[in-house]
Amino acid sequence: MDTAKTIVIELGRDRIQQDLGVKPSAVAMAIHNDRFPAAWFDVLEELARDKGRSLPRSLFNWKRAQTSSEQRGLCHASSD
Repeated sequence: MDTAKTIVIELGRDRIQQDLGVKPSAVAMAIHNDRFPAAWFDVLEELARDKGRSLPRSLFNWKRAQTSSEQRGLCHASSD
């Protein structure tokens, strides 16, 4: 289970949608982006654990902590 698509296939699209309470389009978007929302981790981890598998945390869209310079306002995002 090394891509979002293989995770969905192995855990079951219908089961994921049911347990998360999301629409098919949300699962399709996760497959397309090859990333799951971080909020889905606990549910998907439990489903994977039930199958004796583990999930790669790298396939989840975790919020990155700001660096010290970003916190001080030294880094600015370009608006180009």
